[in-house]
Amino acid sequence: MLRHTGSMLLSVLTAMILVVPNPAEAQVSAERDLSSGMRTGVGYAASAPDMLLGASVFHLFSDGGFGAVIDFKMGHETIKGDPAYIDEWTTAWVMENRPNDTPLRSGPERNTRHDEWMVVNLGVIRPLTGDFAVILGAGAGNRSAIDEFDTAEVGVTPTQWYYVTNEEASGWELNLHGSAVIKAGQNVLLRFGYDRGPRMISFGGYWALPR
Repeated sequence: MLRHTGSMLLSVLTAMILVVPNPAEAQVSAERDLSSGMRTGVGYAASAPDMLLGASVFHLFSDGGFGAVIDFKMGHETIKGDPAYIDEWTTAWVMENRPNDTPLRSGPERNTRHDEWMVVNLGVIRPLTGDFAVILGAGAGNRSAIDEFDTAEVGVTPTQWYYVTNEEASGWELNLHGSAVIKAGQNVLLRFGYDRGPRMISFGGYWALPR
């Protein structure tokens, strides 16, 4: 459901960025907004629930015209620091050499697969009005896939389960991104969107710099 909703959001934002006229040509604003005066913004970017560390910058090449945006997001915590994580083992090695250990069943508190992400996006930003803009971009997402196994052997880890990296499921992959940007104050912009690679809801905000 989330993937379908995110794909629809990306399609709608694509259509909007292509067909809506330049707001600076459509209206004259008396105050500083996306159609006049707000050219550059720096701020925070994140994707829930797992990538809560990040930053973003945008710059409009003209008042109300097209601009460029870049953002970076990464996980705020990692299983790799857990005492139950075994760096020397991989999922393929466990499946071949420890047949009595079993993947942990999905449950309400723990899941078999834990994906940790880092994402970098480049995109285009375009104001549609003085108070509203859209971002459409693409980038690369680095997935670190971690599997969890149960074991009956004592002493492997401090617990009865352990974590290992699934190297076959890890690596870089394409990410598509779309966001809506809303003016929320004299110098404040909020953004809400979707990252298709990790399938996460994106959010954040900008502080518009003086010209």
